[in-house]
Amino acid sequence: MNVSTVTSRFSQGTSLVGLVAALLIQNHPTVLAQQVPALSGLFSLPAMYRNVELPFDGGVSSGAGTVLGTWWGRYGSGELNLLVDQALANNPDLRIATLQIAQARIRSDQTRAGSMPFVSGSLRTVSQSGGTTVDAQQSSQAALQGTYRLDIWGEQKALEASAELQMWRSVYERQNVERNVVGNLVTVYIAWLEVSDSIAILRENETLTRRILQTMEQRFSLGDATIAEVEMQRAAVHMAAAQIASLENQRDDYHTVIARVLGTSVLQVPLAGRGLDDFVLPALDTGLPSRLILQRPDVRLVEARLQAAKADIDVVRARLLPPIDLSAQVGYSALGMANLLQPQNFLVNAIASLAATIFDGGRREGDKAVADLAKEQMLETYAQTMLQALREVESALAAYRTGRLRMDAQLGTVRASLTMYKAAADAFTADALDIGSLMDARRNLQRSQDDWQKSRSEVFRAYAGVAFSLGGGSLANAEKSERAEAEAGAPAASLPDGLVILENSRSLPGTGWSVELAPLVHRRSLAPTWRVLQHHFSGELRGKSLLALRQGGASDKHEEPEAWFRLSLMGFGAQSDAESFCGAMRQELQACKVVQHGS
Repeated sequence: MNVSTVTSRFSQGTSLVGLVAALLIQNHPTVLAQQVPALSGLFSLPAMYRNVELPFDGGVSSGAGTVLGTWWGRYGSGELNLLVDQALANNPDLRIATLQIAQARIRSDQTRAGSMPFVSGSLRTVSQSGGTTVDAQQSSQAALQGTYRLDIWGEQKALEASAELQMWRSVYERQNVERNVVGNLVTVYIAWLEVSDSIAILRENETLTRRILQTMEQRFSLGDATIAEVEMQRAAVHMAAAQIASLENQRDDYHTVIARVLGTSVLQVPLAGRGLDDFVLPALDTGLPSRLILQRPDVRLVEARLQAAKADIDVVRARLLPPIDLSAQVGYSALGMANLLQPQNFLVNAIASLAATIFDGGRREGDKAVADLAKEQMLETYAQTMLQALREVESALAAYRTGRLRMDAQLGTVRASLTMYKAAADAFTADALDIGSLMDARRNLQRSQDDWQKSRSEVFRAYAGVAFSLGGGSLANAEKSERAEAEAGAPAASLPDGLVILENSRSLPGTGWSVELAPLVHRRSLAPTWRVLQHHFSGELRGKSLLALRQGGASDKHEEPEAWFRLSLMGFGAQSDAESFCGAMRQELQACKVVQHGS
């Protein structure tokens, strides 16, 4: 897709270049402090979305807040909140993504080490002989060697920028995984509730058809009904039972998908949802600014890749120029080990070298051409990502708006069908209507009820689609939502009781026995992990605490949002208590080990 097509489609609105540049500079001042000149004039965002009726005044509104942060909590379902906590705590994909961030940070640190001198030590003893032991000579040397490359062309600086950007790419990849995990979980859970409602409607219909069958059999024994009417009613009973069996299989499939997202088995995920009646329908009551899509982690990910591609070009350009290497050696050299450390055997060597490539068959120029094309490819990928994001938001908003209209209309259909059925039942009781007409009225009511339940489910899923398409559920959005609520006077979220976070310590305090959880856990998952543990082991964890030891972060600043921790359950008086609890966790398919600390 050509990047220039974006200009003609969105000619009015906020400049994307300035927003992207501000976003990058704000989050990565040491690496991303430069704009991307190639983007200038190519992109602009619409002021607002087509399917949002009310204008947006540019500030933080309640409408924007309804799709940021913990948006799933606005459904008002305690069971859904617990399921999301379990997913954030135990989903394997999220855990893998966290470990990938930690690895990327280590690689970034390794790259920064390239700006430091490399120092090595050596001890050598060489014996030379002309064929007889009389002529044998022995020389010994002990020295320290140091090498350092001057970064006069900016190669090392560009390598560091590229490595840090790759780390931030891992950060945004994890945020995108979290967005997908939460979005898929909410969607599947709503589908599970929808099928549960349909089963409840069918069971009610089955009960009624059985009662009618009993009435028909009595009437047949009295000669008031034919065998055809009785068998037709019996067929209706069996048809309802078959439909229920089919829907139960579908519900079991959804249950299995939910368990997989939570990283456990179906037996460990008892669902007690009574249906969509447990849900509250959140409202989008104000305009949504189009710039919200810039918070999407997949958009941020492509931005990081684009900046990394530019840094890679700088690396290739620097390698076209001759490097300047400095080396020095300090040590002792002598004939024989006995005299090695004598003052007269002390030596110092210093070398400065400048090496230029005269001919390499075009390999380096080829590397530069590939890097330039990779950057152009990332520009096209960025355009494609932005267009896809805008399309997803517009589609989700349209589905939400039209779904509300369909749900309201379908509710009127249910009411009319119910009135028709009551009239048909009264007529049948008075022998003014045959059984076939009564069953038609009943099937019409059941169909309208089922359609209304499906329309409600579609609206709930559409709201989840709006939150998903705007990047809801990612860490960046959660922070913005919390700041918006704080500015509006809402109390800031605090840590759950019993959760202790140590930012600057790598060892457990005190002495005793603890249960260490595995593997590393992202800061975003700390509170959900503790809530899930308290839900499953409320009795065993009475008087216990969850200690989070910071193991690293995207930066070294205090309370870095993108940080990862090692978790330990504290407060076990004896090894046997810790072993017993760890065994219970393994029954829940959770890895752990017992550790003695402070000994």
